[in-house]
Amino acid sequence: MSAIDDLLADPRALNQWGTTTDASGQLIGAIGHIQYGLQAQQAAEFQADQLAQNANTAAASGQRRAADVDRTSKVLASNALATAAASGGGASDPGVVSVIANVAAEGAYRKAVALYEGDDKARALNLAADTKRYEGKAARANSILPASASAYRAGTTLLQGEARDRSLYQRFGMGGPAQANDAWAVNGPGE
Repeated sequence: MSAIDDLLADPRALNQWGTTTDASGQLIGAIGHIQYGLQAQQAAEFQADQLAQNANTAAASGQRRAADVDRTSKVLASNALATAAASGGGASDPGVVSVIANVAAEGAYRKAVALYEGDDKARALNLAADTKRYEGKAARANSILPASASAYRAGTTLLQGEARDRSLYQRFGMGGPAQANDAWAVNGPGE
């Protein structure tokens, strides 16, 4: 007889093996739930870090555009002054002052818009990063409850298996039904 045949012939051993296998599967499920939660949190943290980097890039890009606008407006004001001087007018001429003031005002406005756009995009990306971090923490926290439930089910399965095992022992004795049948065959039903 092989070990498998021995196992199949002994109901108590078969019951213990089935109980252990069932409980082991439930514990593996519990570990899987926890692992899922940790991996979801790690993925969310990675995405949040990428969003935070993009937020920094957006803010820096807005600052760069603002610097370009500022430089352009200064060049335009300088060109207006040079054109006025070349045409024989002076820097204090009301038309020249008005043109330079308009160029400076438009430059300041565009610079402020560039800064605002960069900051606004950075705020949105930072909010998205915070949301991803929250999602990751929630996924991790939400994995604990099903993991705990699986672990408790494993414990219950082991206890139920022990109860079934004792019941089998009480019904059939140490040798199980095979020995009870052998004893009946040798000694008869009354002995």
